[in-house]
Amino acid sequence: MAEPPESDVLSQWLELSVGEMTYGAAALARTPEGQVVFVDDALPGERVRAEIATRRRHYLQTRAVQILEAAPSRVLPPCRYVPECGGCQWQHATYDQQLEMKRQVLVETLRRAGAEAPAPELLPAPEAYRYRIRGEFHVVKPKGGVGSHELGFNKRRTYELVPVDDCLIHHQNIADALAGIRRALDQAGSGTLRSIRLTTHPTRRELLWRGLGGEAPVGLQEALAAELEGYLVHQDSLTVEYDGAAIDGREGEPLVFRVDSECFVQVNHAQAHNLYRLALGYLGDRPGGLVEGYAGFGAMSIMAATRPAVEARPTRVTMIEEAKAAAILARLHIRLHGVAKAGVLAGRLEDKLFQLEPDEVDSLIVDPPRAGCTPPVLAEVARLHPQRLVYVSCDPATLGRDLARLQRHGYRVEAQALVDMFPQTYHVETVSLLVPA
Repeated sequence: MAEPPESDVLSQWLELSVGEMTYGAAALARTPEGQVVFVDDALPGERVRAEIATRRRHYLQTRAVQILEAAPSRVLPPCRYVPECGGCQWQHATYDQQLEMKRQVLVETLRRAGAEAPAPELLPAPEAYRYRIRGEFHVVKPKGGVGSHELGFNKRRTYELVPVDDCLIHHQNIADALAGIRRALDQAGSGTLRSIRLTTHPTRRELLWRGLGGEAPVGLQEALAAELEGYLVHQDSLTVEYDGAAIDGREGEPLVFRVDSECFVQVNHAQAHNLYRLALGYLGDRPGGLVEGYAGFGAMSIMAATRPAVEARPTRVTMIEEAKAAAILARLHIRLHGVAKAGVLAGRLEDKLFQLEPDEVDSLIVDPPRAGCTPPVLAEVARLHPQRLVYVSCDPATLGRDLARLQRHGYRVEAQALVDMFPQTYHVETVSLLVPA
């Protein structure tokens, strides 16, 4: 039997010419025999030597270990934990190249799903690093009870832990707190904690924390407060503000909201202003009755209901949120901002939409999790037939699926924007406006 060629799957190494980027961080290539290969740490147009990490029936998962012909957009990652850490996938590309790859991924993903949309507007993030005001760090316990606690993330494509002293995409307040948090864990112990979720105020040294995956020791809050000198440490909730002038030109004090560790919050606080500006702009000047699904603590509804131009405000606002704690916060914000004609329905979106009539829903905002909208939700959208549907998505694959279904229900995408909420990663955030076809 003849010796297999260098590119045969029996080899641990492949020399590959890299094609387009795919959703999920890897670039696409093929062996001379036509085998599909996904390549981590490569850029379109490069020629690389790749190591096979995983073999599947229809594809190979690999990692570029030597760049034979580099793309002009390749740069040296500033983080010392790249590529071991799985948090960032694209630090080896210039930021302009990252935006272009995200645009291509979005356009191609929608095309494959059969969803038609205009060319997306691109909104770069104000900062390419230090933008995350929330992060979840795994607690690495001392082996055998000897040594110090560490904090870290999962190693790429594994569940192994990579201890870190810093993370360049997290806000400086979080980065500066990590050493003190490790000392507090050494003092109070970590109990059965698996990880700790941190949320910081964007401009003040305030830090909200919550232990996940187990019980935190009783004394951990006290130890954190003692070790984090100069910080105000919260365990229940945190106040965050948004600049109304940047969102809709309003004057006066910022928009104030209270968040806890469980409710969803846009982690890129600065870029969230652009996302909210676009979403509210898509509602138009006469939104009528507004319903917000997956409303969280109600930021977009409250912003719409308090627009500077009274005539541009919704006639009524209804927020639908399944998480009880977030629904409570949404009700608090209705009172805090003095919104008269507003209410919160606590429960699953498909169940609560079923209770509404078409004349109550002139405009609808949905901001679902990565799984997108369920078929019953889309069926209710078709029944209610709002004149404007604003769809905020964090996953182009489920967005493409849902847009294709909505098009079959008689809608078309009038406008779309790619709002880069997550620089250095492959994640794609979009805002789409759908109207009746």
